[in-house]
Parts: sequence; structure tokens; C-alpha cells
Amino acid sequence: MPVLPGVTRVTSLTVLGVILTTGLSASDHVCDVITKSAQTLYALRVLRAKGMPDEALQVVFRSVIVGKLLYASCAWSGLGFVSHTDRKRVDAFLQRSKRCGFCPPDLSRFDEPLEDAHSTLFRKINADSRHVLHQLYHHFRRPHRTIVCVIELISSACRTTQDALSIVTLLLGPRSRVIINSS
Repeated sequence: MPVLPGVTRVTSLTVLGVILTTGLSASDHVCDVITKSAQTLYALRVLRAKGMPDEALQVVFRSVIVGKLLYASCAWSGLGFVSHTDRKRVDAFLQRSKRCGFCPPDLSRFDEPLEDAHSTLFRKINADSRHVLHQLYHHFRRPHRTIVCVIELISSACRTTQDALSIVTLLLGPRSRVIINSS
């Protein structure tokens, strides 16, 4: 029996193109994006057959497919939502695309553009005092005591210590590892 009459309970929901699940896993989203990206590879094959050079195909690949993979990644890739298996699945897709000549050779693993996206986001938050997260970001950068409270809060919400450490390092920067190790 549903909690509210006329409201159906679901296990996943698509919000702004990102699939959210009740288990807080990004597996469904990663599978969906890889499926759609694999379909896009067909279009790249057609473009190659029509005579488009490999360099241009790689630009299209980076713009369209890597763009799909990175869309809202700061939201769905953090907090341990992406399993090691999901990361390997994306890396395998990139390797297959590289063998076909679509993926640029300089894109070796999915973690690299993902880290770039996170760094860009936090740099923009830090630089723009009008950004909605600016005050929160600077609150996290304050004294040791606040950081310890944040670490405890994040640790209680994460599945593993490594997930918590990754999130804290991502939010507070590399110097937070020193604080974490000393507390």
C-alpha cells in the first residue's frame, strides 16, 4: 500500500538527466550514459565513412560523448555513488572508443576529466562571491574545529572511510589530509 494514495513508489528517478536510485548508486546512470554514448559511436562511424578525418572525429567525441559522461558529474560521482566497477566500465568504454580511433589518445582514464570537472567547479565557487555555495565553501575552509565536525558528519554518512576521506579532501583540499591524520 502506498504511503500517499495515488502516488507510486519508485526505485529510481531521473532528475535533470541524472538517474537517482534509492540505494544512492550511480550504476543505473552510468549504464544509461554508456548505452547512449555507444549509440553515438554509430553516428561517428557514419561520419568517418563520409570522409571526416580522425582529428575531427576526436573533437566530436570529446565534445559529445565526454560531455555526456561529465554532465552533472560533480553531483553523481561523489560520496561513493560511483563504484569501482562503474569506473572500470567507463574506462573500458573509453578504451574501446580509443581502439576505434574516436577517443583522443590523451584521455587515458575517466578519473582525469572527472577530477578536472571537480577542480573547475570548486575554483569557480571560490572565485565568485555571489555563487550560492561560496559562503558554505569558505565555512568549510575555516578553523580546525569546524573541519573536525564536518569530517565526523561526512564519515557518518559514508559507506567507507575511504569514501569519507575522498569527499573531505575534495571539499577542503589536499591540506585536509594532514588534519584528518592528526585527529
